[in-house]
Amino acid sequence: ELQEAFRQALLQPHPQDGIWTIRNAALWLSERLGRPVDPRRAWTWMKRLGFAPLRPRPRHRERGVEEGEAFKKNSSSPSSS
Repeated sequence: ELQEAFRQALLQPHPQDGIWTIRNAALWLSERLGRPVDPRRAWTWMKRLGFAPLRPRPRHRERGVEEGEAFKKNSSSPSSS
């Protein structure tokens, strides 16, 4: 029932800032369980319930678009020899 309550909470905007971060999720679980919950554990619960990050992973600031495309072309799939 805690898992279902967590899922329902994640479907609503976060009460403070409207965004459910892993840290916010860990705090929510900590309050319900009465003990500290590691953010990694909250992330595991979120993944299990089908939630994914809303922001893309950070990219290297100095890498150019052309460099990135060249890297993708050269590393897309290994040759099967």
